[in-house]
Amino acid sequence: MKKSISFILIILTSFTFAQMQSYKFENVIQYRIKSDFYSDFLDILSTKDYETHLMITRTPMGNFASLKVNDNMYSVYSEEKNPKVFKIDFEGTKDLLGNTFLVTDNPSLTNSIIGNKYVANRTGQKETILNQKCEVFNIFRKDNNNDDGTEICIDTNSNINTVPFINSELNLKGLIYRVGHNIVLENVETLQNWIKKSAGEEEVNISPNDFIYQFDEKTELEEYRNEYKKQKQ
Repeated sequence: MKKSISFILIILTSFTFAQMQSYKFENVIQYRIKSDFYSDFLDILSTKDYETHLMITRTPMGNFASLKVNDNMYSVYSEEKNPKVFKIDFEGTKDLLGNTFLVTDNPSLTNSIIGNKYVANRTGQKETILNQKCEVFNIFRKDNNNDDGTEICIDTNSNINTVPFINSELNLKGLIYRVGHNIVLENVETLQNWIKKSAGEEEVNISPNDFIYQFDEKTELEEYRNEYKKQKQ
């Protein structure tokens, strides 16, 4: 856990800001993704109004970041010299979009051209997870008649929407508590408290500026599309 805290604090290290949009993180939502031999973690950092998010996926193979601004989500990275300025990751986007990459120069991972391949059916059941009620749905792929479906428990009344981070093609909104039994919500709290608790007895000095990052969406889109044109020639 200390390694994950160090990774997040490196991302949020203070520096002299350039002229671009700034965002301040205040909240964190954490999921555990279970497998047979180990667990990955999905840390979703958000602004106070839950409108902008930074998703950090931590795996034994490395850490990967996606930034959601308004309705768009981008695969991003930061350079060592400017760890709090995010840039669109061209190769990462290419890998995540798959065949969609071939037909659009839009790097958004929530691009409408990807479509909605899933349907969600209410089961009429409810569960209590982390002392909160959530409603159980069965989700199916529209293009697979052999899909037996996967249960998902979600609070559709929550002002927090984690659906785009779990399945961007699912036409639901709300706070997901579990997907099957492999993706489970573990924590929802302020980022500052979460870092302090995760550090345990280790002393962590936290400044409000540690939670501010920057992203120049217009410039990054232009640079991505220029590189896209080069590779398509």
